[in-house]
Amino acid sequence: MISQAFLTASKNDDFVAMTGQYSYIGAEVNFAALQSQFKIIKQCTNASLGCWNTSGESWRQEDSTAPAFIDSSGMAWKLRYHDTVGLVPAILVDTNGSKAPNQYGEDRFVFLFSCYSFFIWAPPDDMGIPTKIIPFSDITNPPASDFIINCPSVAKHACYNTSWLLGN
Repeated sequence: MISQAFLTASKNDDFVAMTGQYSYIGAEVNFAALQSQFKIIKQCTNASLGCWNTSGESWRQEDSTAPAFIDSSGMAWKLRYHDTVGLVPAILVDTNGSKAPNQYGEDRFVFLFSCYSFFIWAPPDDMGIPTKIIPFSDITNPPASDFIINCPSVAKHACYNTSWLLGN
């Protein structure tokens, strides 16, 4: 669904160039362009107002006040953060909306806008008009220093489950 929405928005020239440290500028416009390709049953300028279950796991200091929507299939979509200096923009998807378990790698997944065709993880200078949308590469064996900062529910799992999105 996300790939098809991305392709259609790309053909319509709806995306703007990503700029700034970690390509944060343009995230909100590009999220809106992606959102415009879905049949929306609920749209929230603030995700915590009923579009995203904030009692579930969060991913890398995500902002519950960022834009979000629920599509006609019941999937919840959220921008990780507003256009904020130094934070990689990401699209967070909860495949079953507010229903449990609301855990990354199980029913929640992370996608990134990318301007490169050969990276799985976009480098800090991934600037320009996005050419594709990619799943965030799962962290299945991160260094110990990453557990507190980057991993949701450390007590439950090292980070994300190995993802079917990446075929491993």
